[in-house]
Formats: sequence, C-alpha cells, structure tokens
Amino acid sequence: MEAAKGIAILIIAAFLGLNFYQDIQNQKEVVTVKTTIAATANNTVATLDEMQQQIDSLHTHIGKLATATVYLDSCQQQKAAKAERAERRGKFIGGLLKGLLPF
Repeated sequence: MEAAKGIAILIIAAFLGLNFYQDIQNQKEVVTVKTTIAATANNTVATLDEMQQQIDSLHTHIGKLATATVYLDSCQQQKAAKAERAERRGKFIGGLLKGLLPF
C-alpha cells in the first residue's frame, strides 16, 4: 500500500512538473509572438513611410514634367505663329513687289 501511495505521489509530482514546464514554454511562446508582432508592425510602418516618400517624389516629378510639357507646347505654338506671320509677310511683300514691278 505504501508503495502504491509513493508511486501515486511520484506520478502526481511528475504531472505537476510537466504542467509547470509547459506553462513556462507557453509564456516564452507568448513573448516570442508578441515580439514578432511588434517587429512586423514596425516593419510595416517603415515600409508604408518609405512608400509614401516614393509617392511624394513621383508627385514632384509629375509636376515638373507637366510644367515642362506646358512650356514646350507654348514654345511650339510661338514657333508656329512666327512661321505663319513670316509666311504672310512674305506673301504680302511679294504681292507688293509683283504689283509695282511687273516683269
């Protein structure tokens, strides 16, 4: 009987020890999971900040490109207007000379 009580106490002690060990392991896993979640959140925030900076940079480049496009379009319009004016002036002077000097 005494041996059975000793074995029962030994089994209960082993069970409590195993339970205590599993609790410690679970606490370590919880800490690991919390650390991983915090690191992932920080990494995500950093990635989002970097992407926002890239988007801002693209907006700046697009604005400069739009300004350059408007400027080049304006230059093309002025060039076309000057060419048209020169052509009309040439026709006018040519017509005058033709009317004054009939050859």
